[in-house]
Amino acid sequence: MQTPILKQLKIALGYDCNRDCGFCLQLRKDKSPFLDFSSVKKVMEEPMVIENVDRIILTGGEPTYYPYLETTLSIIELAHQMGKETCVFTNGDMLDANGLSTLKKAGLTRLRVSLYDPFSVFDTKRLMRRLKKYGFPAMAKYTVTKET
Repeated sequence: MQTPILKQLKIALGYDCNRDCGFCLQLRKDKSPFLDFSSVKKVMEEPMVIENVDRIILTGGEPTYYPYLETTLSIIELAHQMGKETCVFTNGDMLDANGLSTLKKAGLTRLRVSLYDPFSVFDTKRLMRRLKKYGFPAMAKYTVTKET
């Protein structure tokens, strides 16, 4: 039996978010400390990560939300320098033209946008066009609950 190889590294930076979705599995009322860049960098520089990981995924909470944005950008830049693909799982609230441009310049290759009600079809299409304009594949996840 061949030993499984780690191909993706998913990093949960912390649990702060600009939303308070009752269904969110990441939601925590405590304010656990978030991972700082130096802690994440140590993991990213491990030989197993350097040799095997193709994609770094950043999640949270909300990775584009303060206090995570600076750390998110630093991780993306390092991953880009290492030749790794990067993906941010986001609620999309911070993805205006400036936010998308900043993420793209840092080296981000993918965004997975989680959509929630009340997110209209028109808003979804507009966001997907915006992602395409900045060179990101249109990748969305819609959460379906009794409330949505």
